[in-house]
Amino acid sequence: MDSTASMIVTGSERMLGLAEVLLNNIPSDKFARFASHGGQTIQANHPAFIYGHLSIYPSMVFAAAGLDGSSFAAPDHYTDLFEHGKECRDDADGSIYPSQSEIVDQFLNSHRAAIDAIKGMSNERFEAKNGI
Repeated sequence: MDSTASMIVTGSERMLGLAEVLLNNIPSDKFARFASHGGQTIQANHPAFIYGHLSIYPSMVFAAAGLDGSSFAAPDHYTDLFEHGKECRDDADGSIYPSQSEIVDQFLNSHRAAIDAIKGMSNERFEAKNGI
């Protein structure tokens, strides 16, 4: 693996490991819910929104760089739910967002596939002009 790819892969694998650890002990019925404290709802992005949002970017970054990331692209409805500017909504009855397992699988699989693709890239590929 060339040096640029190695640096990107090392950081990406560490990030992915941390992202997995952060999922520990989040029950599926709380995954798409706003947090609360002392009876007050805290309107902030919940794990479903965060992991769903981050699932759409690996293939988008590849496309912007002129590469094919279609094999690990998120389903189209992820863009409708999670793209930049979309509002994170509290999903009390589980009817808005995909399941925890679907979102986590998409997140992990898309990032792993992107990391695997990066492993085979040359330094010259990273030095080439891209559309970003």
